[in-house]
Amino acid sequence: MRTKEERGGFEAIIGYCHTFGQFLPAEKYFAEHPEWYSLIQGKRSDNAQLCLSNDEMRAEMVRICLEKLRQNPTAKAISVSQNDRAGKCECEKCKAIEEIEGSASGPMIRFVNAVAEEIAKIYPDVYVQTLAYQYTRQAPKVTRPAKNVIICLCSIEMNFAEPLETGPSNASFRKDIEAWSAITSNLLIWNYVTNFSNYLIPHPNWRGLAPDIRYFVNHHATGIFEQGDAGCTIGDFVRPRQWIISQLLWNPDLDEKELARKYFNGYYGAAGPHLLRYIDFLCDAVEKSKFNLRCFLQDTFGWLSEEQVDEAYKIYALAEEAVKGNKVLEQRVRRERLTLDNVRLMSVFMQSKRYRFVHDKPLPANQDMLKLADEFIELTKKAGRRSENTLFGDYAITMKENLETIYNGKTDIPEICKDKPFENWDLFPVISYRLFHEGRWAKRVKDPAARNGKAIRMPNNHFQWATDVKVPIELYDSSKKWKLIVRVRCEGNTNDGEALSFGIYGKGLFHYSQNVKVSECKGKDFATIESAPFTINELKGRDTVIWFAPVKRPPEELEAIYIDDVILMKEE
Repeated sequence: MRTKEERGGFEAIIGYCHTFGQFLPAEKYFAEHPEWYSLIQGKRSDNAQLCLSNDEMRAEMVRICLEKLRQNPTAKAISVSQNDRAGKCECEKCKAIEEIEGSASGPMIRFVNAVAEEIAKIYPDVYVQTLAYQYTRQAPKVTRPAKNVIICLCSIEMNFAEPLETGPSNASFRKDIEAWSAITSNLLIWNYVTNFSNYLIPHPNWRGLAPDIRYFVNHHATGIFEQGDAGCTIGDFVRPRQWIISQLLWNPDLDEKELARKYFNGYYGAAGPHLLRYIDFLCDAVEKSKFNLRCFLQDTFGWLSEEQVDEAYKIYALAEEAVKGNKVLEQRVRRERLTLDNVRLMSVFMQSKRYRFVHDKPLPANQDMLKLADEFIELTKKAGRRSENTLFGDYAITMKENLETIYNGKTDIPEICKDKPFENWDLFPVISYRLFHEGRWAKRVKDPAARNGKAIRMPNNHFQWATDVKVPIELYDSSKKWKLIVRVRCEGNTNDGEALSFGIYGKGLFHYSQNVKVSECKGKDFATIESAPFTINELKGRDTVIWFAPVKRPPEELEAIYIDDVILMKEE
């Protein structure tokens, strides 16, 4: 939104961010100039970054930038910045620069400085903005950003449950911001104040909002961008969080607790004090768990127990009772409870697994939970986005279908699992998988060949980890070996090469992975693929998942792969 003149006006930046792919798209240049792009494991990649030591590529970048500035004469800045992915160049020249500078930001800043120097000859008042982001976050040891270069430092790896200045797990980012502030007077901060993977789960970052803004200001930040959940109308207390942040950006010395009381008591009426207590309860929960609260989390399993969810509902009930009879306030308070409802509905998936292993039968149906799912569907109809890259779509309806699949009388046991005790196998239905970049990397589709009529489709136009499902690894017998039984198929015009890969990931490591050939799964019927047996001793942890990724192929060779339900089976 453009700022009105009475509030300071608006100055345009060309490209905004992640412009390597915008300005030098691989579709246009890669075929003739593969050397302009990152060398990764000995091969040039058309899906990574640029080779920043390539002089010919730099000349073309300068030409493109000057052309864009001529087309946009009022612009005061242009972004020359890395793509939103990994893949830094590993060629000898880039690696040599990186070694001298002690950071991958070395090749980046040298490159951007060179582009900025050429731009300044014609447009002396224009700034060139670049990112210190992920692999370029650490400042270079030797090179300094030019006077017309703006560094936009991104906090994406932070633990947002802890204030930046005092949180032990944020020590590396503190070091980086101090290093950048020492070598540039043009430092912007790109900070993250929501959970981008699921806007509708609690994100207790409240205790860091004000201290972090003050820390940025004290380290000479000339601007701060607080990225929230744009596009969602019912996220996690988006209104008070936005208002409080806005007040602090105008005046970082304001008392954040007083700001919170003012907003909550004014907007939620008598429910305000109870909602503040609820938020404190969540902040306490994540702190006590020592959980790393990142800004890309799919759920709350790592820091909020089922017992704590029950306690949170008790606190919330007091807020709802306090405004009973006032329809406006009732609606406001009820809307904010949707994140807690989402957590409760999501938890049934894990509850059902624990119940089956203890009682050797499916979880009985809970009518109250089904009613809650119906309410959730009704109240989220106009939600907008569920995450940064995903519309809300059928999320609530799919969740209701998941419950109905789980509950007693509606659970369809696969043929291969019949007559086996529940402790010897576990089913991960298609409906329970999470999808990344839903609609682009993966999506659920109707498939008559799938066991329950639905499958996950992943196009073979990328090679990204596109879907996975959490595995409650603590439930399984770690003294035995287990195997994955997956049902997959692919569509295309070739019978050669590989179609997909899958495996088990946990504790930051790939503990098992397997490639599937086209010849093993091509056709309209699903093929059953069994993994080699593996042990799960070393996997115990809260981040274990079964993952799938397509193999990137030309469209004339392979179109897409389809995944049906997956079974984890104890080896007999």
